[in-house]
Amino acid sequence: MLTRLKVDGFKNLVGVDVRFGPFTCIAGANGVGKSNLFDAIRFLSLTANYSLLEAALRVRDEAGQNNEVRGLFHRIGSESGGQISFEAEMIVPPQAVDDLGQAGKATTTFLRYILVIRLRPGATNGASTNPLEIVREEMKQRGAGRKTRPPNSR
Repeated sequence: MLTRLKVDGFKNLVGVDVRFGPFTCIAGANGVGKSNLFDAIRFLSLTANYSLLEAALRVRDEAGQNNEVRGLFHRIGSESGGQISFEAEMIVPPQAVDDLGQAGKATTTFLRYILVIRLRPGATNGASTNPLEIVREEMKQRGAGRKTRPPNSR
């Protein structure tokens, strides 16, 4: 379960920090980023099963399609931003079964995933190489280095 998402530089989302509960309602005027917030969640979800480029191409752009990854980066005028950062906090099940049918137990169920990507310098649309590169990616125990409690446990 996603409990928090921080996004910076994705479409029109700059400095966004949303905490999710068991039921969270996203509301607002047209054009403020509601759909883009869901696109950010979809993009992160897609990176679990697809390459970074394929995940980016599967995310909706303003026209409802996407064949240019630059559309995912925040723009000011005609200039695209340099990078996108995501920080997702989540609660994972204590036990799970992987795609090969093997069971596993989590040593921690509160995780923080950080992903920072950028357009590869000099990348052009249609280039044979992936125009996206990972600047930083890490998964760690949420609150590593300090004691944490599950939400609503106090």
